[in-house]
Amino acid sequence: MSTIRLRGENVAFVFECTLNKELFAEYLRVCITITLAKDDVIVLDNSSVHISKIISEVLVEFGIKVAFLPVYKKPSRIPAAVAAG
Repeated sequence: MSTIRLRGENVAFVFECTLNKELFAEYLRVCITITLAKDDVIVLDNSSVHISKIISEVLVEFGIKVAFLPVYKKPSRIPAAVAAG
């Protein structure tokens, strides 16, 4: 897993399992909190890992500012022009 800053710097975290909320919380604590500047904002999608209680607690504990992307909604049907190709 990795993050990338607007300036191109990144913070990688390698693991050999499925990402879960505890692992993501550890990534925030160990890798992200030490790299954040005062006005930095983390942008997350609405994955269940990102919106769990433990993540909210870590964000508050370390004063991490976060912005969530809008919820993705899959189109219920494909427009005729797109389907026709």
